[in-house]
Amino acid sequence: MGINWWVICTVDDVEQWHAAGHKLAPKEIWSPVLKQPGLRAITISGEREDEYTGYINVTVEPCQPNGSGISIRVNDHYQIKEDKPAIGAADIMDILVKSWPASDSRSSKIIEAVVKSI
Repeated sequence: MGINWWVICTVDDVEQWHAAGHKLAPKEIWSPVLKQPGLRAITISGEREDEYTGYINVTVEPCQPNGSGISIRVNDHYQIKEDKPAIGAADIMDILVKSWPASDSRSSKIIEAVVKSI
């Protein structure tokens, strides 16, 4: 099960849009092998720090070809442990209800950190 958060941040101009891409995916390593390298998307994955198994993926990508926005998505994924029997919809809803506030807070912090860094 995943709780997915998605925001689109507007940027002031195309230079700020490019600066975000340069910060997240430095061009120095790509310029020798690609002509005009540019960020299409970057996904960073991290381990969960709570009682659940799973991971957190953060994807950042330009959302407008003219440089007017940046998309930030957080996938807060909950993996059912293999040693557990199959669970039903009520079990998933229980995880969702219990996890929603923490997921909201965690995702907000991640999104805020990304926005501040770019």
